[in-house]
Amino acid sequence: MTHDELLDKLESIEYWQEQYANGTFLKALRAVIELHTPLPNSNKNKVDNCSYCSNHMHGHYYVYPCQTIQHIMRALNLL
Repeated sequence: MTHDELLDKLESIEYWQEQYANGTFLKALRAVIELHTPLPNSNKNKVDNCSYCSNHMHGHYYVYPCQTIQHIMRALNLL
């Protein structure tokens, strides 16, 4: 699943949450997903890296989808 597909899926869930629960937790979830975006690959393996994890984890590069995004996708039954 691409980053854009994940955001689209979240949008469809978000509509129902806005109607019944003020969408608060989904706004927080969206903020986390938007932090963890794929960086276009600039390496030989043609692998995208997570923008947030790669910039905040002491110079290491983390493949996208990172563990944070994978956990979100599992919780939403998308993996």
